[in-house]
Amino acid sequence: MSGGRRHGAEGNYTGLYALGNGAPLTSLIGGCIAIFAIRNRTIPAAIRAGVGGVLAFFGIIHEGAPVMGGERPTNFLIAYAMVAALFVLKWALDKRDPELVDGQPRDDAPAHAVVGVDPAAVATADSSSDPLLDGTEREALVDSDPEEGRARV
Repeated sequence: MSGGRRHGAEGNYTGLYALGNGAPLTSLIGGCIAIFAIRNRTIPAAIRAGVGGVLAFFGIIHEGAPVMGGERPTNFLIAYAMVAALFVLKWALDKRDPELVDGQPRDDAPAHAVVGVDPAAVATADSSSDPLLDGTEREALVDSDPEEGRARV
């Protein structure tokens, strides 16, 4: 290099600037959307995306000062609306699937209907009062060694 500036050293940080404005609210909205997506709760996720779009349109998030409309707030509104539309689409497709109830596999669905589950590996919770424990966890609890503080496997 001959003493000149490197290409691209200045950069364009307008997107980072937009994410930094209203960061606490933006992270709460994004976190809610992510948690509801992980938990497969599509309608609450779509609602939170809609709330994010409204907040973005009025400049509460993604803007330095509250505004109504404009190019960047409208772009964020469209982005949040697209996220909400994807969650509504997933909800509609889940409603059409007879093997799912509220986006989750039916309790009476055969084990082979759940993708990736071996029918022989499905345990019943007949002797446990905790519905979250399956056979392997129950055995690990029974075989635990209190002196070592961990389960023997």
